This record gives sequence, structure tokens and C-alpha cells, in this order.
Amino acid sequence: MSQFLDINGLVHYNEIMQPPIANLIDNGPKNKLLITTTNGSSGQLTWTVSDDKIITVNGTNNGSSTITIPLIGTTYQPNSFVGDYLSGINGGSSSTYKMTTYYSSNGSTWASETTIYRGAHIIRDYPYFRINIEIVAGATLDNISFSPMICTKADWNISKKYVPYGNGSITDAQIDSLWI
Repeated sequence: MSQFLDINGLVHYNEIMQPPIANLIDNGPKNKLLITTTNGSSGQLTWTVSDDKIITVNGTNNGSSTITIPLIGTTYQPNSFVGDYLSGINGGSSSTYKMTTYYSSNGSTWASETTIYRGAHIIRDYPYFRINIEIVAGATLDNISFSPMICTKADWNISKKYVPYGNGSITDAQIDSLWI
């Protein structure tokens, strides 16, 4: 038993609890973001939305302006995700692709709040917000996948794995399995 105790006699959380808790979170309703976008195209750029809501983009934006793929329509009201984490992009840049959040205090005047290229972003306290994938003019994407997800900070800290929206529910048996 002493192998799991630190000098203060406390159980090492990461060694014992994190794998089962991460499994529990990843098999539960972690993702709060209901993606409403569908398959589409613009010019030479196409995107497909899989059943688990991963968006794959191919082609070149030959236009002179950014192509926008709205993830949740034009608004999301009310903003019930304050303090939660938005993730789902890896490897973008200001000259290729990005995921951008837009906020509004009145639902009609919008401002860009944050651009995400990788990692996660904390959602701010505004009454209205929307999220777009944006493909910059001249950028070529070859099978680039986006897996947009909103989850709590606690869930993100335990597991960064993408989970589709409405992935299920946690059962009493899963919770009971955590007791050691």
C-alpha cells in the first residue's frame, strides 16, 4: 500500500484514479456542443460531416475572402457554456484555417472574440455566441479534420479526447467501479 502514498500519506490521484475517471468521462455525455452544420462546398472547397460530427475539409479556397463554416447556425442562445472549454482544432494558422468564436451582447452586433489554432479556449460570459471554422483565402486543406467540442474545464483537465455530442450517460455501475 505504501507504493501509492506520498510523504503526506495521500493517495496519488494520477496513478490510481485518472485512467478510470477519464474512461468514465469519455463514455459519458462530455460534449455539450450540438453541431448543426451539414455537408457543403464553396468553390473548390468541400466539407463532410460524419455521424459523430467530425468535420473533414478538402480542397483549396480559390476565392479572395475567407470561407466560413458555421458550426451552430448564426447564434447560440442563451450562452450556457460560460467557463467551459471549446476545442477541436489542431495545426491551423492565420494563413490557413482556424476556429473563431464570435460574441454579442444584443444578438445583432457581433465581434470576434478568440481565434483558436490548437488546444482549447475558455468561453466568456456574453449572452450570445457563435462558432465558425474559417478557411483563409488561398489555403489548401488536404483531409483536415475538425472535432469541435465544448466540455467543462474539469473534464478537459482529465481527458482531452473528443467525444461526440450526446454520447450517452453514466451508469451507476460505472460510478461504482471507481471505488477502490
